[in-house]
Amino acid sequence: MAPVRLAFTYHLALPASPDVTPATVRAAIGPKLGSHHTGLGEFRFHVSASVYGVGRLVKVDLRFASGGDAEAETTWDASRALTALADDMRRSASSHTSAWQSWSNKDPVLAELRHQLNECKPSASIEVPLLEADRDVLVDDVAATRVHDAAIRDKCPFLSDQERRTANVEVMLAEGSLRIDGDDATLVVANGKAYLETSRPLRRARPELKRRRPLWALTSALIAASSVAMSFLTLSWFSLGAFAIVVAITTFAAVYFAPHFKAKRATTALGLVPIAILAAFAVGYGCVALATPTAITLAGAPVSYLRDPLLLSLSLLTTVGVLDLALHGAVRSVAYLEMLLVASAAGGAAIVAVRAFSQRAQELLDALSVEQRR
Repeated sequence: MAPVRLAFTYHLALPASPDVTPATVRAAIGPKLGSHHTGLGEFRFHVSASVYGVGRLVKVDLRFASGGDAEAETTWDASRALTALADDMRRSASSHTSAWQSWSNKDPVLAELRHQLNECKPSASIEVPLLEADRDVLVDDVAATRVHDAAIRDKCPFLSDQERRTANVEVMLAEGSLRIDGDDATLVVANGKAYLETSRPLRRARPELKRRRPLWALTSALIAASSVAMSFLTLSWFSLGAFAIVVAITTFAAVYFAPHFKAKRATTALGLVPIAILAAFAVGYGCVALATPTAITLAGAPVSYLRDPLLLSLSLLTTVGVLDLALHGAVRSVAYLEMLLVASAAGGAAIVAVRAFSQRAQELLDALSVEQRR
């Protein structure tokens, strides 16, 4: 069985000044780094630090890692060892830095670091041994995340607790171990214990997938509603710029805040591609119509409303034509480019869908073969 490992990282910051620079901070804490032990050497730990400047601050990431691996013969032993490691690490970090605060005259940098460390909650990284039922089944980080989340669902009956404990950690598959990283050390240790104490490990080999919210669909609907509302505006540089800004801000916000809504950034960005293409070409056609009124006409007259470039872009996006709008000159090449992009995107989406389906089918076949060998 793989050993239990644990590391706490305290994220500290000092105001930069001529006397407080990354070099002076490294010089101050350098002698305090390295391997140490408590009391009669019952608990060994290693201290390291990363010091770097960010703007007007000097950031210090002070890391305390267990110096020896905690061996365990059963998962229950591993769970108790993890609890003991966490308690020993907290005491060791406090004891190791306790003298720094009294050195305010001798070394104010160490004194300030100690003061911040007292009020700082550390992040944590732990490695716990895989359950026997998972050793031949887990093959990647995605599968490791699934069994971790399933263990949390078993342990926590309330949905709010489940979401809090699964959303704030990162789970990876290490060699014979499950690695859990998170900003809250208490939560990370509790999650590790929950996995080790799973009562029905055989059922955890293939847990249900975590459902993701279709944020891209909601954002696309919001952009579409905005475009309908703005379509009654007179076509001008102001209305066209306002529409472009609304689309850009909405798209960026959706992709950036996707993890907060239990959605993936890559999936959200990919889902917003069609509406982004429509808006981008609509803005482009609007610019052409304003700069060259004779390039895009409606019944022989220049277009006058924002809905006209929107309708033109939508009709080309769906490859059904250009309605009653007439295109002249180089803008016809732009229209061809939009239709070509749509055809390429549709073909690429079909290939991605086929690959995803084949990979999922292969995963199911592999899982069935493992189950049959049992």
